[in-house]
Amino acid sequence: MIMQGLISRPVFSFYLNRHFPTRNELILGGSDPTCYNGEFTYVNVTNKYWQIPMDKVQINDYVFCENGCQVIIDTGSTGIIGPSSDIAIIYKYIQKLLTNNFEKEGKVNCNYVSYLPDINFVLGGKTFTLTGADYTFEREIFNMTACYTTFTKHFLPDNSIWILGTVFISRYYTEFDMGNNRMGFASANKYISYS
Repeated sequence: MIMQGLISRPVFSFYLNRHFPTRNELILGGSDPTCYNGEFTYVNVTNKYWQIPMDKVQINDYVFCENGCQVIIDTGSTGIIGPSSDIAIIYKYIQKLLTNNFEKEGKVNCNYVSYLPDINFVLGGKTFTLTGADYTFEREIFNMTACYTTFTKHFLPDNSIWILGTVFISRYYTEFDMGNNRMGFASANKYISYS
């Protein structure tokens, strides 16, 4: 597309909106400033699969990847995928916090989603926060509504890698800058209507 002159820059970006009415966009050649607030925080890519360094992950006093690790930003994954031992600790922490309102791994009483802890991902020295509402979803099963967290364990050979999927991209407008081999993140606007 660059060589054909259809786009001026080797950049693409995603705006994903979980709210109704939705407006989801893939922008080729740049970013849409109506979809985000503030400036981008840029982080250099360390692997061709949109893998970047992550400074740490934190839930209250619990710190994961304390000495830094790698994270893949993946539009093909919906949730937050992490090392099995770290995700197990997150589940235990939520279980302890919500006692009888957190079942099995991932299911939470919908009335208690607002009590879920924030999870902070530090990328490029900046903290990107997801609230319980950001990392859960509702599903109706047999005419009953249930809520689930989007945390998933992985068993990859490199057990320190995290994957942030569309729950992260829905909260943070994401720019994939191939020309500068970097990724940019900015706070996504929640409610945008088509003009």
